[in-house]
Amino acid sequence: MCIRDRYMGYACLIKILAVNDDEKLIKFEYLTEILNDYTQEFGDGLDFSSIDDISLVIILMLSEHLVKEEKSLESFLGDKVYTQSVQIDSHRGSTELIDSKDFFKLIEGIGVTFEDKEHENLKEFLAIDISYKDKLSVPKIERAVNEFIKNESLQKKAVKYYEAMVKASKEEGCHDYYKYTFA
Repeated sequence: MCIRDRYMGYACLIKILAVNDDEKLIKFEYLTEILNDYTQEFGDGLDFSSIDDISLVIILMLSEHLVKEEKSLESFLGDKVYTQSVQIDSHRGSTELIDSKDFFKLIEGIGVTFEDKEHENLKEFLAIDISYKDKLSVPKIERAVNEFIKNESLQKKAVKYYEAMVKASKEEGCHDYYKYTFA
């Protein structure tokens, strides 16, 4: 059975960092580079340090799809978006939202994920508020996609993790589920 959760990420990370396949020794310069990447804040307020590697890959693949298809996020999300009046803490206003189930069905429909199962880390990152994880903020999704398109460091990190996932999947003897290619 293929490992598709965070444990696969840990296994891939150890394989990448291991010195001569000895999992007890790691390459210090790679580890410091990864830690530095995770502690940086990118763009206009979105802190990508809280997002896991699988979420980065999902955003990368969504970004790539929108660019290749020359689609806007608005046209991709279509009629699943709705406007709702919200109050978080002492702030009240209206914003565009999409239910997390609808979002994950849409990205599964274009081959970004294998099933419409919701990825908790990405849900928390894109949610209007941590207490409303089932309601994703469309402006936040758009900022994440736009920042991702502009940020080469984030793209490289996501592609590196994606390639490690593909390699680990093949080593496990799994089907080539990771068929997406990047330009």
